[in-house]
Amino acid sequence: MRIGLVSCITMLDHVRSVIHNIHDCEFTIYPILPCCLFNVEGETVCKQMDKSVLANDSTIIIYGTCHPDLNRVGADYYGNNVYKIPGNNCFEIMLGEDKYLEYANSESWFLDVSFIKRWKKEMERGFGANSANGNVLQISGIKQIDVFNYDNSEFDEDIIRDFSKSFGMPYNYIKGNTDVFSAALSTAFEHVCINGATNRGPIIQLKNNTVPIILLENMNDAIYSIDPKKMKVSFISPIIKNIMGISPQEFANSFLSKYSEKYYFDIDRDKIIDERNDFINDSIARGFHRPMEKEYRVVNEKGQMQWIREMLCPQFTSSGEIEAFIGKIEDITQRKNIEQSLEDALKKESSLRLELEQQIQNRNDFTRALVHELKTPLTPIIAASDVLVVGIKNKSFLKLAQNINTGAENLNRRIDELLELARGEVGILGIRKQSFDWVEMTSNVLQYIEPQAKKKNIAVSFECAEIAGLLMADKERIRQVLLNLLDNAIKYTPEKGRITLKCETIEDKVIFKIIDSGSVIPEAERASLFKPYHRLERDRDKLNGLGLGLALSKMIVELHNGNIWFETVQGQGNIFAVSIPLNELLSDEVLTVRRKTFDELTYS
Repeated sequence: MRIGLVSCITMLDHVRSVIHNIHDCEFTIYPILPCCLFNVEGETVCKQMDKSVLANDSTIIIYGTCHPDLNRVGADYYGNNVYKIPGNNCFEIMLGEDKYLEYANSESWFLDVSFIKRWKKEMERGFGANSANGNVLQISGIKQIDVFNYDNSEFDEDIIRDFSKSFGMPYNYIKGNTDVFSAALSTAFEHVCINGATNRGPIIQLKNNTVPIILLENMNDAIYSIDPKKMKVSFISPIIKNIMGISPQEFANSFLSKYSEKYYFDIDRDKIIDERNDFINDSIARGFHRPMEKEYRVVNEKGQMQWIREMLCPQFTSSGEIEAFIGKIEDITQRKNIEQSLEDALKKESSLRLELEQQIQNRNDFTRALVHELKTPLTPIIAASDVLVVGIKNKSFLKLAQNINTGAENLNRRIDELLELARGEVGILGIRKQSFDWVEMTSNVLQYIEPQAKKKNIAVSFECAEIAGLLMADKERIRQVLLNLLDNAIKYTPEKGRITLKCETIEDKVIFKIIDSGSVIPEAERASLFKPYHRLERDRDKLNGLGLGLALSKMIVELHNGNIWFETVQGQGNIFAVSIPLNELLSDEVLTVRRKTFDELTYS
């Protein structure tokens, strides 16, 4: 009968000593690293379980439930043909539950001699030896280390003395035996033999070194094996010729040699070979079976550099000992080239982004300097013209003073727009939100533009829905947007035309619409309406301004998470609409007062 033993590596010696005396069964050991020291993934446990279940009549699990995934993984396997030896960890399995609890309650840390011999460095590093603040044993209240020697094998006590000293606590040497473990394993054998004989299913026999040559010749990756005793390449698949352009014999002669001029790329040779040798030696000495993975450069037959990904792992005998190392050679040159291209593109993008940011900063600095240079002489001109407009009585000179004042004010507004647009483009145009009555703000805007509209005999009307509300927004910025849109409407609406400011609330937004009776904006120019410096072609020589008002309005509206858009009136006219998120509603008392105000805002 074939029995698979999925065992923690710490217990392999004890497992071998027990099965050595059993002759009527064929055993295969599938070792797993101890999860108390290493990050053993559930997938690793599954793979070993799969191997055992597929290749044997029955499987015995000799591993503690200290692995967090063992019960979950085991639930898919446990049954008549799969049996787990009782015990939450390897010491409970070796000592039995009663004896284990006796030691566990004595504030001691118990270890197997073989455990210290194999993984002294890992335990010292993992449990914080020689550390004032990270010593796990002292933090946990451990008083001493109990060291068990179950099979009374010879060992160097200086290793244990040095180990316990590194944690700053005494040790207690205990001579044990494997009686409890042998009994538990015998019970497991009886269980699987009785049940396995009647529930035996088809077996998939897994044999070593039986990969067909035809399969190896058609694989994209090269498989090789290393004889650890002779430290020579004992096999390499023929595909290496396609990957590297060298024969299997040339590969075998150069793969492990620091003196061959083939295969490795210049300075990488010694380092790679040393790392591989260290992995092989550590695996043999301490039972490692986690694969080694490495990427490095090689030189093919044509002298061209290639990237190789190598994976190497030990292959175990049925008794759980390492008999060979199986590796895989994969050509990853294309992947590396793509990675390099992406890295180069990222560097280029980063460089261009920095260059663009610098250009934006230079533009911002230039705009600031320009605004300063323009505002400095403009400020006294505005102040002086204000005084002249008030003080001059002569109508001819008064008109000249008014023209100077109006021109200076217009230029001042254009400079402000230029500065704010520059701030918006670099993301530093700010808004200060506050709760305000948008109805009152709208009425103030209409009153402000009334004189300008009357000069052209333009009738202005105000339409508002029955329900109004408060806005949480930047009051002055929203006022600026409406003034920009109304100013444009007055400019482009002919004399005796009509402009309507319509407000309504739809769901959670307030909508402002400025509707004029001017000529419809050509469809070809609508896509550029909200772009900086855009002016309608027909009016470029007639009206002042830089074409920044709509672009700046769009920035302000979007800073409020709102929208601004253009529509046309059926027949003739244009609509510019703005939506701003609405907050709470006004009280009925306030609404009654506001409705009285609405009736006063329509004039012609």
